[in-house]
Amino acid sequence: MKRVSVAGELRVAPERRATPLARHEFEQDGVPVSVVIERPEVDLAGIAWRCRVKVLRGPGRLEQSQVVGASASAVLRQALELCSSRLGISEAELLGGASVGLAAG
Repeated sequence: MKRVSVAGELRVAPERRATPLARHEFEQDGVPVSVVIERPEVDLAGIAWRCRVKVLRGPGRLEQSQVVGASASAVLRQALELCSSRLGISEAELLGGASVGLAAG
């Protein structure tokens, strides 16, 4: 377990385990690309939501980002927009070939 200091007190937080919501693998300009959008989760304070995004280009170029917002649906929308703009493909193309839900894990 991790120990997290919050407002002067120490809280014990469970180890975080990545839970993919959507995974898409394809080739872009001859380079294999893997995109993982994790399930939105609420922060420890219960105030904001976040959604992590991982993009692996080729054998070793890992890009990681997270978006933060007021709701699960808002951060999921932001994550899709981020992936779409970063990869230069539409959201429909991104989700069209993706494994979603339990199949993504």
